[in-house]
Amino acid sequence: MKESGYYAAYGLRIRSEVALPHFGAAAPGEPDVVVRLGAVPEALPRPRRTSRRWEAAPGDFLLRVEDKLRYRVTGGREVVVERPDGEDGLAAVYLMGSVWTALLQQRGLLTLHASAVYSEGGATLFLGRSGAGKSTLAAALAARGFNVLTDDIAAVCAAAPQEPPRAMPGYPNLRLWSDAFARLGLPLESRRRVRDGIDKHLLPAERFAAEPQTIRAAYVLGKRKTEALEFSRTKPAGAFWSFKRHTHRRRFVDGLGNREGHFHALARLSRSVPVTLVTQPAGGVSPDLLASRIERHLAADPQP
Repeated sequence: MKESGYYAAYGLRIRSEVALPHFGAAAPGEPDVVVRLGAVPEALPRPRRTSRRWEAAPGDFLLRVEDKLRYRVTGGREVVVERPDGEDGLAAVYLMGSVWTALLQQRGLLTLHASAVYSEGGATLFLGRSGAGKSTLAAALAARGFNVLTDDIAAVCAAAPQEPPRAMPGYPNLRLWSDAFARLGLPLESRRRVRDGIDKHLLPAERFAAEPQTIRAAYVLGKRKTEALEFSRTKPAGAFWSFKRHTHRRRFVDGLGNREGHFHALARLSRSVPVTLVTQPAGGVSPDLLASRIERHLAADPQP
Protein backbone atom coordinates (compact mmCIF):
# COMPACT_ATOMS: atom_id res chain seq x y z
CA MET A 1 0.00 0.00 0.00
CA LYS A 2 1.30 3.43 -0.92
CA GLU A 3 1.94 5.85 1.95
CA SER A 4 -0.73 8.52 2.33
CA GLY A 5 -0.31 12.25 2.80
CA TYR A 6 -2.71 14.63 4.51
CA TYR A 7 -3.98 17.76 2.76
CA ALA A 8 -6.51 20.53 3.28
CA ALA A 9 -8.78 22.14 0.67
CA TYR A 10 -12.33 23.52 0.65
CA GLY A 11 -12.69 23.01 4.39
CA LEU A 12 -11.90 19.28 4.13
CA ARG A 13 -9.13 17.11 5.58
CA ILE A 14 -7.97 14.79 2.80
CA ARG A 15 -5.96 11.59 3.13
CA SER A 16 -4.49 10.81 -0.26
CA GLU A 17 -2.26 8.19 -1.83
CA VAL A 18 -1.77 10.63 -4.73
CA ALA A 19 0.53 13.57 -3.97
CA LEU A 20 -1.48 16.84 -4.03
CA PRO A 21 1.18 19.56 -3.76
CA HIS A 22 -1.18 22.35 -4.84
CA PHE A 23 -3.42 21.76 -1.83
CA GLY A 24 -2.52 22.92 1.65
CA ALA A 25 -0.98 20.62 4.24
CA ALA A 26 -3.10 19.13 7.05
CA ALA A 27 -2.31 17.31 10.27
CA PRO A 28 -3.03 13.57 10.36
CA GLY A 29 -6.48 12.73 11.67
CA GLU A 30 -9.88 11.41 10.71
CA PRO A 31 -10.29 12.40 7.03
CA ASP A 32 -13.37 13.91 5.44
CA VAL A 33 -12.25 12.57 2.05
CA VAL A 34 -10.06 9.61 1.11
CA VAL A 35 -8.19 9.48 -2.20
CA ARG A 36 -6.78 6.04 -2.94
CA LEU A 37 -5.28 4.11 -5.82
CA GLY A 38 -7.29 1.21 -7.17
CA ALA A 39 -9.23 -0.28 -10.03
CA VAL A 40 -11.87 1.92 -11.67
CA PRO A 41 -14.47 0.47 -14.08
CA GLU A 42 -14.71 1.76 -17.62
CA ALA A 43 -18.37 2.67 -17.09
CA LEU A 44 -20.91 3.14 -14.31
CA PRO A 45 -23.63 0.50 -13.94
CA ARG A 46 -26.60 2.91 -14.17
CA PRO A 47 -25.54 6.41 -15.22
CA ARG A 48 -28.12 9.19 -15.40
CA ARG A 49 -25.99 11.37 -17.69
CA THR A 50 -23.10 10.39 -19.94
CA SER A 51 -20.61 12.06 -22.26
CA ARG A 52 -17.50 10.95 -24.09
CA ARG A 53 -15.31 11.39 -20.99
CA TRP A 54 -17.59 11.22 -17.95
CA GLU A 55 -20.66 9.55 -16.50
CA ALA A 56 -22.76 10.60 -13.53
CA ALA A 57 -25.44 9.12 -11.31
CA PRO A 58 -26.70 10.23 -7.88
CA GLY A 59 -23.74 9.79 -5.53
CA ASP A 60 -21.53 8.32 -8.25
CA PHE A 61 -19.23 9.90 -10.85
CA LEU A 62 -16.66 8.52 -13.29
CA LEU A 63 -14.10 10.42 -15.37
CA ARG A 64 -11.98 8.97 -18.17
CA VAL A 65 -9.06 11.20 -19.14
CA GLU A 66 -6.43 9.27 -21.02
CA ASP A 67 -5.52 5.64 -21.56
CA LYS A 68 -5.62 3.92 -18.13
CA LEU A 69 -6.28 7.19 -16.26
CA ARG A 70 -9.70 7.01 -14.63
CA TYR A 71 -11.39 8.36 -11.50
CA ARG A 72 -14.47 7.33 -9.55
CA VAL A 73 -16.03 9.62 -6.94
CA THR A 74 -18.63 8.24 -4.54
CA GLY A 75 -20.74 9.87 -1.86
CA GLY A 76 -18.59 12.98 -1.61
CA ARG A 77 -16.18 11.00 0.55
CA GLU A 78 -14.02 8.73 -1.61
CA VAL A 79 -12.05 9.13 -4.84
CA VAL A 80 -10.51 6.05 -6.44
CA VAL A 81 -7.77 6.75 -8.98
CA GLU A 82 -6.52 4.28 -11.58
CA ARG A 83 -3.44 5.69 -13.24
CA PRO A 84 -0.26 4.52 -14.98
CA ASP A 85 2.61 3.76 -12.61
CA GLY A 86 4.47 6.86 -11.49
CA GLU A 87 1.98 9.32 -12.98
CA ASP A 88 1.08 11.14 -9.76
CA GLY A 89 1.61 14.56 -11.32
CA LEU A 90 -0.83 14.01 -14.18
CA ALA A 91 -3.32 12.29 -11.87
CA ALA A 92 -3.25 15.24 -9.45
CA VAL A 93 -3.94 17.84 -12.16
CA TYR A 94 -7.20 16.27 -13.28
CA LEU A 95 -8.19 15.31 -9.75
CA MET A 96 -8.08 18.98 -8.76
CA GLY A 97 -10.41 19.98 -11.60
CA SER A 98 -13.48 18.07 -12.73
CA VAL A 99 -13.03 15.29 -10.19
CA TRP A 100 -12.99 17.64 -7.22
CA THR A 101 -15.91 19.60 -8.62
CA ALA A 102 -17.96 16.39 -8.74
CA LEU A 103 -16.98 15.62 -5.15
CA LEU A 104 -17.96 19.11 -3.96
CA GLN A 105 -21.29 18.86 -5.78
CA GLN A 106 -21.91 15.49 -4.14
CA ARG A 107 -21.38 17.23 -0.79
CA GLY A 108 -24.11 19.74 -1.65
CA LEU A 109 -21.87 22.71 -2.48
CA LEU A 110 -22.39 25.12 -5.35
CA THR A 111 -19.30 25.14 -7.59
CA LEU A 112 -18.52 28.32 -9.51
CA HIS A 113 -15.85 28.99 -12.13
CA ALA A 114 -14.38 31.78 -10.05
CA SER A 115 -11.45 33.03 -8.05
CA ALA A 116 -12.00 34.80 -4.74
CA VAL A 117 -10.24 37.10 -2.31
CA TYR A 118 -11.07 38.18 1.22
CA SER A 119 -10.84 41.44 3.11
CA GLU A 120 -12.46 42.67 6.31
CA GLY A 121 -15.73 43.31 4.48
CA GLY A 122 -16.05 39.68 3.34
CA ALA A 123 -15.26 37.51 0.34
CA THR A 124 -15.38 38.80 -3.23
CA LEU A 125 -15.86 36.45 -6.19
CA PHE A 126 -14.53 37.00 -9.70
CA LEU A 127 -16.41 35.01 -12.33
CA GLY A 128 -15.60 34.65 -16.01
CA ARG A 129 -14.73 32.35 -18.85
CA SER A 130 -11.32 30.68 -19.05
CA GLY A 131 -8.71 33.32 -19.82
CA ALA A 132 -10.83 36.22 -18.51
CA GLY A 133 -8.16 37.13 -15.94
CA LYS A 134 -9.74 35.87 -12.72
CA SER A 135 -6.51 34.52 -11.23
CA THR A 136 -4.46 37.50 -12.43
CA LEU A 137 -6.89 39.91 -10.77
CA ALA A 138 -6.79 37.89 -7.54
CA ALA A 139 -2.98 38.08 -7.62
CA ALA A 140 -3.08 41.86 -8.20
CA LEU A 141 -5.46 42.31 -5.26
CA ALA A 142 -3.28 40.05 -3.10
CA ALA A 143 -0.40 42.43 -3.81
CA ARG A 144 -2.63 45.22 -2.47
CA GLY A 145 -3.19 43.42 0.85
CA PHE A 146 -6.17 41.15 0.15
CA ASN A 147 -6.14 37.50 1.22
CA VAL A 148 -6.49 34.79 -1.42
CA LEU A 149 -9.48 32.56 -0.71
CA THR A 150 -9.64 30.27 -3.74
CA ASP A 151 -8.57 30.03 -7.37
CA ASP A 152 -10.46 28.77 -10.44
CA ILE A 153 -13.12 26.80 -8.51
CA ALA A 154 -15.11 28.53 -5.78
CA ALA A 155 -17.15 26.24 -3.54
CA VAL A 156 -20.14 28.07 -2.07
CA CYS A 157 -22.32 26.92 0.80
CA ALA A 158 -25.75 28.44 0.17
CA ALA A 159 -28.05 25.68 1.43
CA ALA A 160 -29.13 27.12 4.79
CA PRO A 161 -31.82 29.83 4.45
CA GLN A 162 -30.97 31.30 7.86
CA GLU A 163 -27.27 31.78 7.04
CA PRO A 164 -25.61 34.05 4.45
CA PRO A 165 -23.84 32.28 1.56
CA ARG A 166 -20.21 31.50 2.36
CA ALA A 167 -17.23 30.71 0.15
CA MET A 168 -15.00 27.86 1.28
CA PRO A 169 -11.20 28.26 1.33
CA GLY A 170 -9.62 26.49 -1.63
CA TYR A 171 -5.84 26.08 -1.65
CA PRO A 172 -3.00 28.56 -1.05
CA ASN A 173 -1.83 28.90 -4.65
CA LEU A 174 -2.82 30.83 -7.75
CA ARG A 175 -2.29 29.32 -11.20
CA LEU A 176 -1.08 31.89 -13.74
CA TRP A 177 0.02 31.85 -17.36
CA SER A 178 3.56 33.07 -17.92
CA ASP A 179 2.39 36.33 -19.51
CA ALA A 180 0.41 37.11 -16.33
CA PHE A 181 3.66 37.09 -14.33
CA ALA A 182 5.05 39.69 -16.73
CA ARG A 183 1.91 41.83 -16.50
CA LEU A 184 2.10 41.67 -12.70
CA GLY A 185 5.81 42.51 -12.67
CA LEU A 186 6.68 39.19 -10.99
CA PRO A 187 9.67 36.95 -11.77
CA LEU A 188 8.87 33.67 -13.47
CA GLU A 189 12.15 31.89 -12.67
CA SER A 190 11.88 28.88 -10.35
CA ARG A 191 8.07 28.86 -10.47
CA ARG A 192 6.59 25.38 -10.42
CA ARG A 193 4.60 24.37 -13.49
CA VAL A 194 1.03 23.27 -12.95
CA ARG A 195 1.63 20.48 -15.46
CA ASP A 196 4.48 19.50 -17.76
CA GLY A 197 4.00 20.90 -21.24
CA ILE A 198 1.62 23.66 -20.10
CA ASP A 199 2.86 27.24 -19.73
CA LYS A 200 0.99 27.81 -16.47
CA HIS A 201 2.79 28.19 -13.15
CA LEU A 202 2.00 28.32 -9.44
CA LEU A 203 2.13 31.54 -7.45
CA PRO A 204 1.98 30.75 -3.70
CA ALA A 205 -0.36 33.04 -1.79
CA GLU A 206 1.48 34.97 0.92
CA ARG A 207 -1.88 35.75 2.53
CA PHE A 208 -4.45 32.96 2.54
CA ALA A 209 -7.86 32.96 4.22
CA ALA A 210 -8.10 29.45 5.66
CA GLU A 211 -11.67 29.72 7.00
CA PRO A 212 -15.05 29.98 5.22
CA GLN A 213 -16.04 33.58 4.54
CA THR A 214 -19.37 35.30 3.99
CA ILE A 215 -19.64 36.50 0.39
CA ARG A 216 -19.78 40.25 0.07
CA ALA A 217 -19.90 40.80 -3.70
CA ALA A 218 -19.30 39.19 -7.08
CA TYR A 219 -17.87 40.59 -10.30
CA VAL A 220 -18.26 39.10 -13.77
CA LEU A 221 -15.21 39.83 -15.93
CA GLY A 222 -16.13 40.52 -19.55
CA LYS A 223 -14.66 42.22 -22.60
CA ARG A 224 -16.17 44.12 -25.49
CA LYS A 225 -15.32 47.18 -27.56
CA THR A 226 -15.72 50.05 -25.12
CA GLU A 227 -13.47 53.05 -24.69
CA ALA A 228 -13.17 52.80 -20.91
CA LEU A 229 -13.55 50.41 -18.02
CA GLU A 230 -17.21 50.23 -16.99
CA PHE A 231 -19.05 48.78 -13.98
CA SER A 232 -22.76 47.97 -14.17
CA ARG A 233 -24.84 46.39 -11.42
CA THR A 234 -27.11 43.53 -12.49
CA LYS A 235 -30.61 42.90 -11.17
CA PRO A 236 -31.27 39.71 -9.14
CA ALA A 237 -32.57 37.90 -12.23
CA GLY A 238 -29.38 38.79 -14.08
CA ALA A 239 -27.33 37.73 -11.06
CA PHE A 240 -29.08 34.33 -11.09
CA TRP A 241 -28.16 33.73 -14.74
CA SER A 242 -24.60 34.93 -14.17
CA PHE A 243 -24.11 32.40 -11.38
CA LYS A 244 -25.79 29.67 -13.40
CA ARG A 245 -23.73 30.43 -16.51
CA HIS A 246 -20.52 30.31 -14.49
CA THR A 247 -21.30 27.14 -12.57
CA HIS A 248 -18.21 24.96 -12.87
CA ARG A 249 -19.09 21.73 -14.69
CA ARG A 250 -22.77 22.68 -14.84
CA ARG A 251 -23.64 19.54 -16.79
CA PHE A 252 -22.67 17.36 -13.83
CA VAL A 253 -25.54 18.74 -11.73
CA ASP A 254 -28.41 16.85 -13.30
CA GLY A 255 -26.50 13.59 -13.54
CA LEU A 256 -25.58 13.73 -9.86
CA GLY A 257 -29.23 14.36 -8.94
CA ASN A 258 -28.66 17.88 -7.58
CA ARG A 259 -30.92 19.93 -9.88
CA GLU A 260 -33.40 21.15 -7.24
CA GLY A 261 -30.74 21.92 -4.63
CA HIS A 262 -28.63 23.66 -7.28
CA PHE A 263 -31.56 25.87 -8.32
CA HIS A 264 -32.32 26.90 -4.72
CA ALA A 265 -28.65 27.63 -4.01
CA LEU A 266 -28.43 29.83 -7.11
CA ALA A 267 -31.60 31.68 -6.12
CA ARG A 268 -30.38 32.27 -2.56
CA LEU A 269 -26.98 33.44 -3.77
CA SER A 270 -28.48 35.84 -6.33
CA ARG A 271 -30.75 37.38 -3.69
CA SER A 272 -27.93 37.79 -1.16
CA VAL A 273 -24.90 38.82 -3.21
CA PRO A 274 -24.68 41.89 -5.47
CA VAL A 275 -23.27 41.10 -8.92
CA THR A 276 -21.46 43.69 -11.03
CA LEU A 277 -20.52 43.26 -14.69
CA VAL A 278 -17.05 44.61 -15.44
CA THR A 279 -16.78 45.63 -19.09
CA GLN A 280 -13.26 46.20 -20.36
CA PRO A 281 -11.91 47.75 -23.55
CA ALA A 282 -11.18 45.28 -26.33
CA GLY A 283 -7.49 45.26 -25.45
CA GLY A 284 -8.12 44.94 -21.72
CA VAL A 285 -6.50 46.98 -18.95
CA SER A 286 -3.52 46.39 -16.69
CA PRO A 287 -4.09 44.13 -13.68
CA ASP A 288 -3.06 46.93 -11.33
CA LEU A 289 -5.58 49.37 -12.81
CA LEU A 290 -8.37 46.81 -12.66
CA ALA A 291 -7.48 45.89 -9.08
CA SER A 292 -7.45 49.57 -8.12
CA ARG A 293 -10.90 50.14 -9.62
CA ILE A 294 -12.28 46.99 -7.96
CA GLU A 295 -10.91 48.15 -4.61
CA ARG A 296 -12.53 51.58 -5.04
CA HIS A 297 -15.83 49.98 -6.07
CA LEU A 298 -15.79 47.68 -3.03
CA ALA A 299 -15.16 50.68 -0.78
CA ALA A 300 -18.68 51.83 -1.70
CA ASP A 301 -19.89 48.68 0.13
CA PRO A 302 -22.42 47.41 -2.44
CA GLN A 303 -25.56 45.87 -0.98
CA PRO A 304 -28.13 43.49 -2.53
